[in-house]
Amino acid sequence: MTYRQFHVVFTLPTLVLLGALISWQDASMLYVPTVLVLLTVVMLFTSPWDNFAVARGIWDFPADRVWFRIRHLPVEEYAFFVIQSLQVIGLCILLLQHSSIPASETMASERQPLHWMLAGIVLLAWVLIGRKGRGIDVRNPSMHYAWHLLFWFVPVVAVQWAIAGDILCGDRWPIVVVPTLAIGTYLSIADYVAVRKGIWFFDRNQITGRYVAGILPWEEVAFFYLTSLVVAQSFLILLPETAR
Repeated sequence: MTYRQFHVVFTLPTLVLLGALISWQDASMLYVPTVLVLLTVVMLFTSPWDNFAVARGIWDFPADRVWFRIRHLPVEEYAFFVIQSLQVIGLCILLLQHSSIPASETMASERQPLHWMLAGIVLLAWVLIGRKGRGIDVRNPSMHYAWHLLFWFVPVVAVQWAIAGDILCGDRWPIVVVPTLAIGTYLSIADYVAVRKGIWFFDRNQITGRYVAGILPWEEVAFFYLTSLVVAQSFLILLPETAR
């Protein structure tokens, strides 16, 4: 199985199904601008992260399983960023359209100085931890994937909660939790098949050696849940209040 075939079998059908279930007459003006902004941010944020990991050999793709590469990544991997994001966003929209909670009940107050202060503290901690973690690749190579994943994504989740915790823990919390769990679980199962088929592989020296279902590094499973969480939270935060 090639990476393109993986998309045809696992990722694109779910995207088509979600697209068929969404009421586009209601969604076009309310959600599309937010979706476009979020997809742009996802590409700008994730591309350097993934390129760096492949350059360091944390994971890679056999040449005969991909079409061609842009820098270190196959084009199918860039497509995966977009497809996963759209899967999460699509499920968020579907849940919003079928929610019985009036939008006015979930309108958030203006961000208070305390929110921005908390976000600043998180960002400062991020920088300090990053400086402290320099050289971790030399001291403990098996932590490469875990460090690369958690240092890059966990602070984003923390900043989102510092700035917009009132939105994320309000009545709309299922809009975040359900897509995170559903898409994270589905992609983990699909990833299990992909690894067994040899579409991508991991350097055993750069992972901790703890596996899910015998072949999936726990870091890989955490990746799908963390990225789905970041996208779901970002989508809800960026939506206009009337669309929540």
